[in-house]
Amino acid sequence: MRLHAQPLGRSALRAMADDGGTFAFGSFEDTDTARKLQDPSVKARVTRALCDACDNLRPAEVALVIDVLWAAGANAGREGVSNKRLIQLTEQIEQLEGMAARGEADPYALGDEARTIRSRMRMYARDVKDYVKEGEEMNFVDFI
Repeated sequence: MRLHAQPLGRSALRAMADDGGTFAFGSFEDTDTARKLQDPSVKARVTRALCDACDNLRPAEVALVIDVLWAAGANAGREGVSNKRLIQLTEQIEQLEGMAARGEADPYALGDEARTIRSRMRMYARDVKDYVKEGEEMNFVDFI
């Protein structure tokens, strides 16, 4: 990730991004997903970020969603990447939070990017529906 010491305008931030988004973020390999799933601090960070993204759910419900997805392993979800994407998106949110704390970007652009990332987090969290067993009390997943 490329950071700049001074605040940048929206056009400069867009020019920084390699993928056409507003901000440039790093990524990691699939092999790292399994390793990161074993780290309790990663799970706690993803849970916190998803709590922010799913502010209509109770933290215990979000924790249950993460527990179910984590139990499904590194290939969770319809595309087999839900946990990887949730970890990546959490890291992106944390990078945005750091940039905001240091005043490195326009607050409007940061907020806009954070909303986009949180929306993507909800999309991947919805894959928990594939792992809900008959009779389980998880009717809240329809509100993700």
